[in-house]
Amino acid sequence: MVPSPREQMLQQMVPSPREQVQHQMALSPRMQQTPTASAPPDAGSYPQEPMVTLKDYHLLHQMHRDLITKMAELQGRHTELLCNHQELIVAHSDVLNMASGLQLQLAAGGTAGPASAAIEDEASKKKGHPTLGVIRVDYNYPPADGDVDCPGSFGYEVTYRVIPGLTFEMAQMGRFTEEVERRFAEGIKYLEQKKVSAITSDCGLLMAFQVIARKIATAPVFMSAMIQCPIIAAAFDPADKILVLTLDGATLHKQKNVLMNTCGFDVDEDRFIIRGCRQLPGFDAVARGQTVPVETAQPALVKFTLDVLKSNFSIRGILLESTELPPFADALRAATDLPVWDAITAADFYISGYKDNPRF
Repeated sequence: MVPSPREQMLQQMVPSPREQVQHQMALSPRMQQTPTASAPPDAGSYPQEPMVTLKDYHLLHQMHRDLITKMAELQGRHTELLCNHQELIVAHSDVLNMASGLQLQLAAGGTAGPASAAIEDEASKKKGHPTLGVIRVDYNYPPADGDVDCPGSFGYEVTYRVIPGLTFEMAQMGRFTEEVERRFAEGIKYLEQKKVSAITSDCGLLMAFQVIARKIATAPVFMSAMIQCPIIAAAFDPADKILVLTLDGATLHKQKNVLMNTCGFDVDEDRFIIRGCRQLPGFDAVARGQTVPVETAQPALVKFTLDVLKSNFSIRGILLESTELPPFADALRAATDLPVWDAITAADFYISGYKDNPRF
């Protein structure tokens, strides 16, 4: 029987049993072939090693050598500290043994012996050697012999303390900032912790802070050589005059009230003749932060002083206000045959009150 056209079309659309089996096998996972080897990954997926240039290598090598050198230095310092520590242990042990021996002798009712005498003798020596404390402005320059900032200018020990932020300009203005005032107080307390006998400064303009310093310190305080004005004036007839040499006379006049209230010095009084020296040859080095050349400045200062004396016959003494003028004090004494006071003589006056008199 011949199929109709419709049946022929349906037969073409329905797959044969064999075709259905082949189709099922194609869809089955078990029948699919698995690859035996995976394809090599893309070359770009591997991590790339950093490129090190020859310059980088030399730099790393030098850094390595520097580290080794630094480690050797630290090791040397560590060894030195260990040695010092060992010496301190030995010294501490000796002190403990000495103290133990003294306690046993005292408990036994005996005398302390030579050890106690040695301690008392050492204490006596320290008591007879007072120390001067110096507040320094935040200003660095190479001081000349005779300058307050030169320890060799004094016949006793000196301890210095710089006040950060206390500039020369601030001293000229005569006003502290809150931070600098705190550091100023800390500096005075630091010097007192060092057991100084008296405290001064390396800038005469710090006389503006004399009252503040006096409230903080328990030791005698004299911020300027001008503190000597009352005892100098009291030693002469009221008609006699005193020559005051300073670097800047105008700045000294600005401290009129402070000088009057703290040391009885009236800048307007005719008895004190104030002369500035900054215009003289050699003294311009102060503004540049350099040492004043003595060979240039000394002849100029002596001539300047002699000229002032020629026009003022009643001058009986000279006071050097600036802390940078004491190096010329001896030359002025020799040229004028007059007494010369300065920051060094002021320090000697206060320190002498703590010295033991070797004559009796």
